[in-house]
Amino acid sequence: MQGNATGPSESTGTSGCRVVVIGCGCLTSVCLLIVVVAAAWIYNNWRSCAADLTTAAIKKGIQELRLPEDQTQRINRRLDTISEQYKAGAISDEQVVQIKGIQIAAMINHGPVHSS
Repeated sequence: MQGNATGPSESTGTSGCRVVVIGCGCLTSVCLLIVVVAAAWIYNNWRSCAADLTTAAIKKGIQELRLPEDQTQRINRRLDTISEQYKAGAISDEQVVQIKGIQIAAMINHGPVHSS
């Protein structure tokens, strides 16, 4: 029976609130899935990302030092080797810190190393 001007009509569809709740639930589920996938990717690739970002920053700093070209190339090759070893897990976080400490101490005590 159809409603008339004086009474409400019966509705056989879903209410507006229910549609909103279902839509929000679906959106929340999709967002949660994206967060879980992103977290899994970061967990599996953090070493590679950290090595790439650090290597790029160090290379930029070395470029700004304006060292002789052969020395810059040697340093960059060594950085690439260390970066690849770190990505592969052959070098631990502690070893990277030790390498960094040794290099800084050498620079302080002896200055930059120039090839002769």
